[in-house]
Amino acid sequence: MTNLKGTGAESGFTLIEALVVLTIAAVTFALAPLAINLGRTSLSVAADLEQRASAQRALASVRDRLASAQPIFNTPASGLAELTFSGYPDRLRFVAEFADGPAGGGLYTVDLGLNPSASQLVISLTLYAGGSADAYTPHVIDLLPTQMLSLRYFGQKSQTGRSEWQSEWTKAARLPDLVELSISTANHPKSGQSTASHGPVRQSHLIALRMAR
Repeated sequence: MTNLKGTGAESGFTLIEALVVLTIAAVTFALAPLAINLGRTSLSVAADLEQRASAQRALASVRDRLASAQPIFNTPASGLAELTFSGYPDRLRFVAEFADGPAGGGLYTVDLGLNPSASQLVISLTLYAGGSADAYTPHVIDLLPTQMLSLRYFGQKSQTGRSEWQSEWTKAARLPDLVELSISTANHPKSGQSTASHGPVRQSHLIALRMAR
């Protein structure tokens, strides 16, 4: 008669096979948290790189518009022509042309400054109305998180006739030759790193105004 019952090695796992399965399972469970953390780190790095790239694109756009500032004069009620460019240590106003502005192509009054309550570098675009205030509603854009904004202007001083750096550029007869734009942005440490050595990151950009002369 044929024996239908197999031996222990044929009908189930051997001790060695069971140990191999348990070892594989233990290694899998041990590596699972590492794989999860690696995935999270990859997502965090990708998000950080995208944020940095977005910030660089915003700064590049500001530099390009500022470089193309127009030497346009307004005539206010006083009757004395004034250059539309006015620069201060913490804010700047100029007129530039936009091919695809919020209200279509054309000249826009650009206000660049820092919103301290939100720690944001902001730019306001208003369709240029030939010096008429409040003629159009400004379009405000948050550019990037910024803790500090500092501006300087290089050009010829009317009093001395020498070209030098100045903290303000107002009531001038011409555009400055250069504008130095300095900002400080927060440098967020990666997970698990100390915040002690991660202070604000300072960037400085020199912008040459193409229509200064």
